[in-house]
Amino acid sequence: MKEVIYYVFMIVASTVVYILGANFQLLYSLNGSVIAFSYVLVIPVWIHLKCVWFDRSSGTIKGDDEWNSQIVPNKCLCQR
Repeated sequence: MKEVIYYVFMIVASTVVYILGANFQLLYSLNGSVIAFSYVLVIPVWIHLKCVWFDRSSGTIKGDDEWNSQIVPNKCLCQR
């Protein structure tokens, strides 16, 4: 079902681009800017939030006594 929706979306999008006579160079530029935006802003913010809300019950680190002392088995600090 997902494939059918994807194909229908691509056909409709291609038809709209053809009818509007859009410049393909502009479309490629916009696509590149969206990808660059995600690499520069979205992905680092996602990684930061993942680290901030990290579950400390996930395991120990060999030789890191400070980390190992904070581990609470089966308790997630994400739910406050």
